[in-house]
Amino acid sequence: MDGGFTILAPSNAAFENIPNTVMSSVWNANDTKVTVPLMLYHVLSTQLSMATLPSDQVHATTLLTDPAWTTLAGGQGVLINRQPGNLVVFVSGGGARSLLKAVDIPFKGGLIQVIDNLLVPPGPLNATLEDFQDLSFLGALYAAGLYDQVANNNGTNGTMAGGAGGGNYTFFAPSVPGLQVVNGTLSNLTTAQLRRVMQYHIVPSAVLPSTSLENGTHYTTLLGASGPALHVHRSGNNLYVNSAQVIQSDILLENGILHILDNVLNPDVPDAAPNSNGTAAQMPVFSGAVNASTMVVTDLPFTTALPCTASCSVLTMATTVSASAGNSSSSFVMSAATSANGTKSSTATDLATSSSKAGAAVLPRCKGLGVLGAMGLGAVGLVLEL
Repeated sequence: MDGGFTILAPSNAAFENIPNTVMSSVWNANDTKVTVPLMLYHVLSTQLSMATLPSDQVHATTLLTDPAWTTLAGGQGVLINRQPGNLVVFVSGGGARSLLKAVDIPFKGGLIQVIDNLLVPPGPLNATLEDFQDLSFLGALYAAGLYDQVANNNGTNGTMAGGAGGGNYTFFAPSVPGLQVVNGTLSNLTTAQLRRVMQYHIVPSAVLPSTSLENGTHYTTLLGASGPALHVHRSGNNLYVNSAQVIQSDILLENGILHILDNVLNPDVPDAAPNSNGTAAQMPVFSGAVNASTMVVTDLPFTTALPCTASCSVLTMATTVSASAGNSSSSFVMSAATSANGTKSSTATDLATSSSKAGAAVLPRCKGLGVLGAMGLGAVGLVLEL
């Protein structure tokens, strides 16, 4: 990485290849309050050559700092992965993927990298957890009275027009099956006890991509410096927090980053570690965990604590959990989200959901100038002189 900037410029074909997504309902080429933040998310704060890109994942910061879109004062991030066959993939909000098409085109202020789809700004915590079907963790945050602290959207519910809230956080979210196997224990906790457990899953004032989680490191949680720390373990390609395995990593949020775990962390057992061979299933670290080989669960833990009924999707199908193996087979049906009057508003929630299901959302093309034209002439001049 050198001085200067890097523009991740969607190709003309990316603008022309417009799916019928919610992105079109929020896009207005004449509204710089929308177009400028979207385009600034395509400008990296450093000059990054793809020819010398490390083999590990890179978490690069962008010029998107608008508080209506992110709380990350240093700039919202994008993930860059070099894959076999010299394929470079950019991952943005909702897991949207964009592929590198043209490399290291120099300009006065740095380098231009052409990509095949627009990047999607990460959405709020509630929308992202819904999108990745982890409503039980979201419900547990509400049940513990913790949600407003870590994901307060200032009353706007994550709308595109503004309202990103909360500090910078790294969330280690137990999966739905992970919560199900210890639900008998967690559901009997007091609110204060549950809050303590959930606080142990959140690292404040830090955005920690998986590549920064090195073996043997430890992190202070919302329980504070005097409370138990989280301990990172690596075994081969597997990443663990205490004894829980990270089963899905690096999900970008408007206020941080999210990693999904296969089990619930226990602040009373902070020294829990993965099995020595690093491959056998890790058992839950709570007493009362389900020990049967399989169980069928029809109710998802903590979802009754969610404050939304008509305004958010509901999981309606059962999940089969293999408790002894720590595995699960989940079949979820999400009902459509509508407002009281039957309409659906355009929000960051919609954007995140659309992006992960469609692969990558794209925006209508601004004729003639592509990604720079989309920013308006004033913004074009700004970028060209960076």
